[in-house]
Amino acid sequence: FQEDGRVYYGLSTLSISEVHRQFINVPITCCVRTTLKLECGVALLQEADHSALYTSVSLCISASLAFAAFLFFKVDLVLAYRKLLRHFSKQQISDGKLYDAYVSFLHPDTITSDVTANFALQILPKEMEKHGYSLFIRGRDDCPGEAVHDVIAAMVRRCHRLIIILSPEIRFSTEGETEEVEALCDNQTQLCYEQKIGVHDALTRNEPRVILVEIGSVDYRCLPESLRYIKRKQGALKWKKPSLKTNKCIKFCSNRNFWKSLRYNMPSVPSGTLHTIV
Repeated sequence: FQEDGRVYYGLSTLSISEVHRQFINVPITCCVRTTLKLECGVALLQEADHSALYTSVSLCISASLAFAAFLFFKVDLVLAYRKLLRHFSKQQISDGKLYDAYVSFLHPDTITSDVTANFALQILPKEMEKHGYSLFIRGRDDCPGEAVHDVIAAMVRRCHRLIIILSPEIRFSTEGETEEVEALCDNQTQLCYEQKIGVHDALTRNEPRVILVEIGSVDYRCLPESLRYIKRKQGALKWKKPSLKTNKCIKFCSNRNFWKSLRYNMPSVPSGTLHTIV
């Protein structure tokens, strides 16, 4: 017994280990008999309300699933948003850039580089330009007789992106010059200059942004530290030449994912849709 002022009362804890469902919400009369009188009370057993717990768990699971779905469909969502933005937003003012990307690749001197050239001169522009992107490709867009190094320096700095196409036949010496497995050529010297200008500006001024595209197996140990750093920092996109033995569904999905990832890394608004004020 405990004393509370002039009142004495007894405190007893009743533990019920198991309650059958037929006793839920059924009035139960409890009586306490003392030497003075008999006291009775009515009690109801009710199920615990777990709605708050269930709601919290459901919200956590839903948020986790939504976040996972966003990560999985991130590229598709961003591309869809950009497409809607072009249709409903006001026309933006040009920032002075002429092209969306400068494409740097090894011009064909071997059978392997023929695959690279076909990708750079045919497949890449055909796919990207139909989405409104403008590409500057040396050997296609430059004019004969121009000072090559001046053109390269000027055009790289007038592009939003620098797409560097890496293939197995590219090697770099310790001095930083590009060399072919069999022999050196002017195209490789120009390739080295393109990448030196673009990568230097990308690392020092954060523009143009570099996009690495791998065609085949690339040995990064033979490439400059600057390219290895970009590879570690942002990775590279891999393009595989479709094989006749490849399943059509797998071939389609593989190519589609590559192109979507490439467009995701391109400017949100193509240069062709911007308005230039004179």
